[in-house]
Amino acid sequence: MVVIRKPTSSLHSLFLFFSVFLLLLHRISAADFTDLVYKGCADQKFQDPSGIYSQNLKSLVATLVAQSAQKVFASTTSGDGQNAIRGLYQGRGDLSNSNCYKCVSKIPDMLDKLCGQVVAVRIQLNGCYLRYEIVEFKQVSGTQLLYKVCGSIHCLEHSHSDSKLRRM
Repeated sequence: MVVIRKPTSSLHSLFLFFSVFLLLLHRISAADFTDLVYKGCADQKFQDPSGIYSQNLKSLVATLVAQSAQKVFASTTSGDGQNAIRGLYQGRGDLSNSNCYKCVSKIPDMLDKLCGQVVAVRIQLNGCYLRYEIVEFKQVSGTQLLYKVCGSIHCLEHSHSDSKLRRM
């Protein structure tokens, strides 16, 4: 006995396979560029009885967010002398300016929740990176870990110097 399949059954299976494949491909390629990848927070809190650091930080972050709508990288300083805070952001190279803005604009709401009022911060999302530090804060290398969180899981809770990182 010869079994004859309906062509619609195999077409239906093929359509279902490609639909699932395309859905998975879209899910992978459309990973949210605002997901947290990394946070680095200094241990030292602002000594800010006059509120000048808080105002300078607010101004710095607002300037960086505004600039992110026009370009994927910028650095600036807010405040004067010992009250100055410098910062920068960088968008991922494949993001448009509007997506860079969407990414960078998510970070201000995260700063206080993730790090509190500290003198230096690094936040990396899937699509952008932002850092700031008070000018007098002891400089650390951009590759030195202050405190690391991968997503919502604590991965490492101590500092590594650049030389240790190169050996890893």
